[in-house]
Amino acid sequence: MGATEETSEQAERADQVYREQLGAQRIGLDRMFAKLMVCQWVFAIAIAVVISPYGWAGKEKVVHGTSIWRCSWARALRSCRS
Repeated sequence: MGATEETSEQAERADQVYREQLGAQRIGLDRMFAKLMVCQWVFAIAIAVVISPYGWAGKEKVVHGTSIWRCSWARALRSCRS
């Protein structure tokens, strides 16, 4: 076996390892950003339920259930499309 063959095999192995690690990193990042999207969505709903009623009704806290749910689902659909 010559030096050229060993170098070629090493290059192929290095390329294979690189592609495997790159694929694993991409999968990990995709999962991380999917979790982040869900957390942002839940946080936005919580903020809408807790803070928004004060902004619209003054001192008295009034939650309009239909508008909260409508906005929540509209945001979810918008997130899925992007």
